[in-house]
Amino acid sequence: MFSIKVPCRTSHLSDAVSPVNKDLADITRWCYKNSLLENPDKTKVLFVGVPQLLRSLPLLPPVMLSGQEIKPYHLQKILE
Repeated sequence: MFSIKVPCRTSHLSDAVSPVNKDLADITRWCYKNSLLENPDKTKVLFVGVPQLLRSLPLLPPVMLSGQEIKPYHLQKILE
C-alpha cells in the first residue's frame, strides 16, 4: 500500500491532480520494470477535508492509473 499526499486549497485542487497522475505513471513504470502489476480496481482516491468543503468540490480531472480512471472513495466519519 502506498499513498500520495498533496495538500492544497480547494481552489487549487484541479492543479493537484496533474502531479498525482504523474506520480502514478512513475509508479506504473517502476512496477513494470520490476515485473509487478498494480490493480486499478483496488486503488482508491480519497479527498480529506471538512464536510462543508468536500461537498463543494469542483469537477476535477480524472485520476488515472494504468489507463483507468480511479473513482474517488467517499468516507464520512466523525473523529472525536
